[in-house]
Order: sequence, then C-alpha cells, then structure tokens
Amino acid sequence: CTFLPLNVYLNDTYENGVKIRQEVNGKVIQNLNQQSDYFTLTITEVNNGWFKVINIEGIEGDNIAIPGAAGWIHNSVIGVSTRRDVTLLNAPNGTKLGTVDQETGVRIKDKCSGWVKIEYKSLSGWVESKWLCGSPVTTCP
Repeated sequence: CTFLPLNVYLNDTYENGVKIRQEVNGKVIQNLNQQSDYFTLTITEVNNGWFKVINIEGIEGDNIAIPGAAGWIHNSVIGVSTRRDVTLLNAPNGTKLGTVDQETGVRIKDKCSGWVKIEYKSLSGWVESKWLCGSPVTTCP
C-alpha cells in the first residue's frame, strides 16, 4: 500500500507531554505539551504501531520544527474524528462491520492509500480517509 500523508491530532493529555522520537521506540527528540496548545500532525509512514511525523502545526498556525525534520509517534497518542457517520469495513472496499457516528474520535491503526484502519470501541476496521478530520478544534470542511 502507498501511504498518503494524513493529518491527525493528539488524542490524549499527558502531564509530562507527548514524545516525538528519533526512530521507532528510540531516543526522545521533542516533547509536545498539549496543555499549552493543540496540535495537528502530518504523518507519512507506519511501522508496527508507530507513525512518522513530518509536520507539526499549532492551533494558531505556527509550524513547530522537528529536530532532524521528522520523528516518530506511537499510535496510542494520536487520533482523528469522523466528519460524518461512516461505515466501518473489514477491509478497504470490504464488508460492513458497523457504523461510527459523526464527530467521534477514533484511534488510527494503519493506512493504505485512501483508506485508514481505525479502532472504535471494540471494533477495528477500515474507513475512507476523506471522511476523517485531523483537526483538534474543528470538524473540517
């Protein structure tokens, strides 16, 4: 699968911030404190539950430089919201597993071209990326 860039947000608040690492499970190169700002991150690759981050933007539109121009973040701390009610499928273009309501936050597990594997409650399945919003403060157009 081709991994097309996807915008995501931090879905958890951590007192000690969220860590961006130099490599998968590697040295911490940056710490984002969500309590002082909301962030949109652009991810471009996936590796065993970790996503490569190439861009971090604060709510005010300010870009935050990543040491080395890229880093890695674990999927447990990022998410997206649904832009409308979406059908959760067992595979891209597969069969229906369930429905996720509009404006529901979900965790990202994987990405394949225009499809994103998400986790919602006890379900894990695929939705089209065009129905997901990576902004922490809006529902996207």
